Amino acid sequence: TATRSKHGYILCDVEVIIDGAVVYPQGWVAAVASLQSTKFEETGERIVSIECGDAHTVILTDAGNLYAWGLSDYGQIGAGDTCMAPNPVMIPLFYTGPHRGFVRHIHVAKIATGKDHTLALTDNGHVYTWGRNNRGQLGVGHTQSSGSGGGGSSEGAGSSLSSSPKSPAFALEPQRVQGIGHVIDAACGAEHCVCIVEPGVVYSWGEGSVVGHGIFPSRVDVREPKLCLTLAKTIVKQVACGWRHTLVLTKQNIFAFGSNRNGELGLHDFHHRFTPTLIRWNDTSMHEWPTAITCGGKHSLMLSNLGRVWSWGWNKWGQ
Repeated sequence: TATRSKHGYILCDVEVIIDGAVVYPQGWVAAVASLQSTKFEETGERIVSIECGDAHTVILTDAGNLYAWGLSDYGQIGAGDTCMAPNPVMIPLFYTGPHRGFVRHIHVAKIATGKDHTLALTDNGHVYTWGRNNRGQLGVGHTQSSGSGGGGSSEGAGSSLSSSPKSPAFALEPQRVQGIGHVIDAACGAEHCVCIVEPGVVYSWGEGSVVGHGIFPSRVDVREPKLCLTLAKTIVKQVACGWRHTLVLTKQNIFAFGSNRNGELGLHDFHHRFTPTLIRWNDTSMHEWPTAITCGGKHSLMLSNLGRVWSWGWNKWGQ
């Protein structure tokens, strides 16, 4: 799941050694006995956000630059190739410094990661995605991948959609998502994305059965942003995604949709929901309501106005 930093860090060399016996007192520590140092070039920038996919990491700095590292077999680090990156590399499209005689004005405000794809939300409300696109999770409408010689707009790497006989389409570099207005919040599930468009309406795309459009069976996917009609007249403030489920926060309520195999929707049962459904989480008090939401892979949490945290979903590891 994603980790968001609430304070900055100078980009520098970091080395952390952990005691596996403390973190995993019951064993299973061989693979995590130590964390190797992650190398950064000293730039003076400060990290403001960190997001983790299945096997890749993306960071956003206060300058609006993006760095990524890890597995990139579907181009999820956005560096233009499928080479694994053991150390952070800058994603060129979002570089905020001088570039070929001019300065790019694409400033990233928020990042999100799915299993094998990445999303960037800019401060002017544009959404860019890259990485795997097998379920339409990039929202760029490509049901068939294009070759490396195609053209593209000046704002996106239109030539970077690729495929092979053994792999589905993927984008090696950021592509701008079209067909939506000014986006104010966005989140990624494993293979879907959800965003809030001013003044607070919800659009989603990707794996069909978890995007809230009433689609069943699950293999019918949504490859372009689609308005969530159930919430069309509801002002949404925040969105959060787990692996295959989504929460949306309104002024005083939470709606949930997607997979509910582990009770992660908080609806007092284990039935999946294909459209947003109101969570009746506390009918006994009129003085407490949700103010923030977040999701793990298969569990959910809510912060209330009283400073209390509520949680539900998968609890095998006490999460």
